[in-house]
Amino acid sequence: MFDFFAKVLGFLESAFSFLINFIENLFLLLELLVSSIIFPLTLTGFLPNILGTAVLVFLAIAVVKFILGR
Repeated sequence: MFDFFAKVLGFLESAFSFLINFIENLFLLLELLVSSIIFPLTLTGFLPNILGTAVLVFLAIAVVKFILGR
């Protein structure tokens, strides 16, 4: 009988661990997304207008693809 409760407790611990890891990974994903956007935006200030526009368009497409791919 105690084996049943041990299995239930193990399942609950695994489910809770999964939930915590999912939330942590979600925050890491958002942090990565923000940091990957900041660098090209600062870079476009140093480029000619046509290249800066191309970088921003590419960045927008990459972000949308990254979000929809999840």
